[in-house]
Amino acid sequence: MNSGIITILTDFGTRDGYVGSCKGVIKQMAPHVEITDISHDIPAFDIEAAALALYNYYEYFPKGTIHLAIVDPGVGSDRQALILRTAGYTFVGPDNGLFHLIMENEAHTLYAIDKDVFLKGVKHATFHGRDLFAPAAARLALGHAPASFARQLPQRTDHGLRPFRKNNDGHIVVPVMSVDHFGNIIFAFNRQDLERMHMPRIKSIGFKGERIGGLVKYYSAEEPGRLLALWNSRDFLEIAVNGGNAARELQVDPGKDTLILEVE
Repeated sequence: MNSGIITILTDFGTRDGYVGSCKGVIKQMAPHVEITDISHDIPAFDIEAAALALYNYYEYFPKGTIHLAIVDPGVGSDRQALILRTAGYTFVGPDNGLFHLIMENEAHTLYAIDKDVFLKGVKHATFHGRDLFAPAAARLALGHAPASFARQLPQRTDHGLRPFRKNNDGHIVVPVMSVDHFGNIIFAFNRQDLERMHMPRIKSIGFKGERIGGLVKYYSAEEPGRLLALWNSRDFLEIAVNGGNAARELQVDPGKDTLILEVE
């Protein structure tokens, strides 16, 4: 099934023409394709933010949509270029953890694109978005099978997420995964993780010197300006401030900060 839609998610920004060149390549090869911009404002090189953004929207598109996602700090290196296929969708992008949430939550088949099909004769190695990933997505939109220009890879058990861990005292240490537009802090721990641990609830949360006693269901359940925690719309643990910006208030560093969960 092919919906005739390609979505694009990048960290390219919109001022330099990088996104436009990717779209031009796709339109030259597959003029009929509808291209949908998701965002080009992912923080530069922030793979986790891109992974979460992709997970937030992918399944709300028609079945058969091709999701092109390019946040690629390793461009030009020997990292693989991937096609990932689930029952409903196809994903194209770099092999750097960008698809880890899809891999963890969907049965899938994984392929490594033969780079020589697209890059043979290309003298530079700094724009695989235009030269490799965009034409690969266009070929798929034209109905080419992945196996015609990629080789199937074995299934993986390590998908690249910074894992949470248990301390000796039984508390759970969870890294920050991303910060959204509102300054809400999203953590690498979801409701299903809690269920798999056979723990009925979170008793308390410690983060950046603050302690939150359990979860609420929605933001305005706390007074304006108050810190709160909840399961967000994709079931990830989130800390927010009602009407405020939690990340700014707590001076969060997504690459370093962790929280401590007490569960029971």
